[in-house]
Amino acid sequence: MLHAALRTIHHPDVFIRVTVTMSKINQAFYLLFDHLLWADKVGIIKTDKDKYSKISAKFWLATIILNLSRDFYELATLLGKTALDYEKGKKMEGNFRQTNGVPTSPMGNITQYPNTAYIIVKKCLRENVQVTLDLVKNLSDLFLPTSTLGYLNLSPGMQGLFGILGSLVGVLTVWDSSYKLSP
Repeated sequence: MLHAALRTIHHPDVFIRVTVTMSKINQAFYLLFDHLLWADKVGIIKTDKDKYSKISAKFWLATIILNLSRDFYELATLLGKTALDYEKGKKMEGNFRQTNGVPTSPMGNITQYPNTAYIIVKKCLRENVQVTLDLVKNLSDLFLPTSTLGYLNLSPGMQGLFGILGSLVGVLTVWDSSYKLSP
């Protein structure tokens, strides 16, 4: 993790540089305390389980918050670009083609959804699958450390559901690296 943090400190975008680097550092500390808890569980060392569990969850929560900050930043940037494309398409209003009698624009069917924001968000999320999947994974993971720290009171079933969702997205990004958000 610390090696990954060293690779991100030279990213040209300052916000991404800070959030990703700090996220990697927090993840390294989360894993350190998580490994200490594991070593205690298998009998290698004795630790204060409750204390280290809380510390581990705090680092995990910080990691997720930083990752979500990065996801929302990326999404806002991409939404801005998509909105500009939409505006360009609206300026070319006279140039709409007819597809089966339905007017279309570069953004898709313009009569199906009168709400422009919906069209822009939908197009942005579909065209940027990496950001969308990372956002879904981080949002589902967010509930786990917040429940461990007592900020939310989730049933074990709900925790399992959020854990499965986050894990499925994680497996998908490992299975096909084109879905992984980088750096």
